[in-house]
Amino acid sequence: AYQTAYLKAHYPAEFMAANLTDAKDDITEVTKLMDECKAMKINVLEPDVNESELNFTVNSKGDIRFGLGGIKGVGEGAVNAILDERKAHGKYQSIYDFVERINLQSCNRKTMESLAMAGAFDGFELYREQLMATTDKGEMVLEVLMRYGNKYQEDKRLQQNSLFGDLGGGLGIEIAKPELPQVPRMSPIERLNIEKSLIGIFLSAHPLDEYEFEVTQLCTITSQGLTDLETLRTPDGRRAAAATDDSEETLNSKTTLNSTLSTLNSQPEGIQGLRLGGIVTSAEKLVSKNGNPYGRYVIEDYAGSYKLTLFGETYKQWAPMLEPNLYVLVSGNFQQKGVGQKWYKPKPIDQAEYEFVVQKVDLLKDAQKNYVESLTLTIPVEQVQPDLIAELTEQCQQHKGNIRLKIQVYDELKKNVITFTSQSYAVQIDSSFYHWLKLQIQEGILTIKVD
Repeated sequence: AYQTAYLKAHYPAEFMAANLTDAKDDITEVTKLMDECKAMKINVLEPDVNESELNFTVNSKGDIRFGLGGIKGVGEGAVNAILDERKAHGKYQSIYDFVERINLQSCNRKTMESLAMAGAFDGFELYREQLMATTDKGEMVLEVLMRYGNKYQEDKRLQQNSLFGDLGGGLGIEIAKPELPQVPRMSPIERLNIEKSLIGIFLSAHPLDEYEFEVTQLCTITSQGLTDLETLRTPDGRRAAAATDDSEETLNSKTTLNSTLSTLNSQPEGIQGLRLGGIVTSAEKLVSKNGNPYGRYVIEDYAGSYKLTLFGETYKQWAPMLEPNLYVLVSGNFQQKGVGQKWYKPKPIDQAEYEFVVQKVDLLKDAQKNYVESLTLTIPVEQVQPDLIAELTEQCQQHKGNIRLKIQVYDELKKNVITFTSQSYAVQIDSSFYHWLKLQIQEGILTIKVD
């Protein structure tokens, strides 16, 4: 335990890279470790043919680089071919240089597709869609590049075997490099879904980043929180949770569960007003044995995913809002079964069974309009400087909207607080404005409150 603590404290990136490598076949564990890296402010970068090794490694900047061996469809033989050539003759200068040098029997079409769509060629001056585009002849650009590489290598081999090869290679055939077409880029969610299918997680970005404010500030529970609630649905589940030992691994989760149990004891009918924000990654429309339609859905957020099932009128009302790739805000209650039914009679907590019941579904793009009236920035008086005022004014001018802006200035020594409501500015909190706010929060310059 001492050695683990020492390595984590003094070599955090190397420690996390080793743990990620050990857990590479367990996506759930990898996701947890990725969250830990984020909390430790360690960047985990997408795979790259010029920097990645077989497994997770740490680069010269202290960032963790995803291993080529972690890409689905890329075998260890292909990885070794890429690494051996790079070690022998240096980094690859372009996609053309790559196909001119690499053993294209080891790196076949499937391997090349996986490398391209996982972002392993992003370091070159191209974007992924260019390689996957189709030419006028119906060929994939990647296939054309590979054919070019094969011809280049064959021509080079013939020159080397020629009696006159040492006189300048005049017998060779000049091969034109195929041009990369200018094609439309995929939507962020399409691109990231492909990336996730190949490496198991969203790595280069997260589909929810556009709605980070809504998910982090307007939601009252995460997918992991709802999953934890599921363990408390029955009396047996609650007894088991209360009996969990206090080992280091379970202490944090037990603290959360005990807090929930305490809430249920004080509110035996359940917990009201839960809001989960995320993206719908799966939607199944099914029919029960009785012939009644119902739906199963998976909502994914930054913490993981939550499986949701809707029946009856709830299904009919909200199923249209839960289509794949929609960004949604699901509001509901964790309540005793039967609440709202004529036959319902409340039970004490030691007998009750609970369920998460959806009350409403909004699109995340409408969440600010529906749930935010004002944004309060609380700033210590010593931080109220001309530079901050100028920056804040510029941000407000760039992000005009309908949310009232309030400024609360406080003096810690005198215990004075003065609140101003802006008469000039109302704002819209998009990802750019929220990124600026987060930087100020991290620097201890201000805090925010949403009403």
